[in-house]
Amino acid sequence: MWGKLHRLVLDELGARGSLDWSRCAIDSVNMRTVKRGDLTGPNPVDRGKRG
Repeated sequence: MWGKLHRLVLDELGARGSLDWSRCAIDSVNMRTVKRGDLTGPNPVDRGKRG
C-alpha cells in the first residue's frame, strides 16, 4: 500500500516538474540481530518473544 502511494506521489510531482533528481539520496539498512547485546537490550522487532 505505501509503495503504491509513494509511487503515485512521485509520478504526480514528476508530471509537474517538481522533482530535482540531482538532489536525491537513497539509504536503507535492515539488519536482524540474532543475539541480544549487553548494551542494546531486547530487539524491538521481537516483541513478545523471550530468549
